[in-house]
Amino acid sequence: MSQITGGAPTLKGAFALGIIGTATALAGCATLAGTVGESYTTALVGQQEVPGPGDPDGTGTAKITADATTNQVCYDLTVQNISRPNAAHIHKGARGVDGPVVVPLEAPVNGAISKCLGVDKAVAAAIIADPSGFYVNVHTADYPKGAVRGQL
Repeated sequence: MSQITGGAPTLKGAFALGIIGTATALAGCATLAGTVGESYTTALVGQQEVPGPGDPDGTGTAKITADATTNQVCYDLTVQNISRPNAAHIHKGARGVDGPVVVPLEAPVNGAISKCLGVDKAVAAAIIADPSGFYVNVHTADYPKGAVRGQL
């Protein structure tokens, strides 16, 4: 890639090596930011909540990235038209089924949150193997069983 002239890299070659080094460093950061792994995006609505009903006006989006190599689950949650969230989770359960919490998430108290969590490798692998067997929901004081829910 670099051009060698008299045993020393040219400015063009040094610049190219700098770009490669920067790209490699950024790729490492991407893993930490949760952009590596399998990602799933779902709409959050009150009508999916079980037992329901959830908040009839509530909406939102959940993007979940599970990585069984780094043992991480990263999430981006946004919610609208619900009272202040006080809890959020990833649950194991098919559509229409109320299931146990497998990953507690920080509630999007200001309407949005993005975080990565360390999880057991088996949890990340299970989400990747059967994403539709998991759902995300957000709870409020008005809807303690869940205001909005979305199936992965």
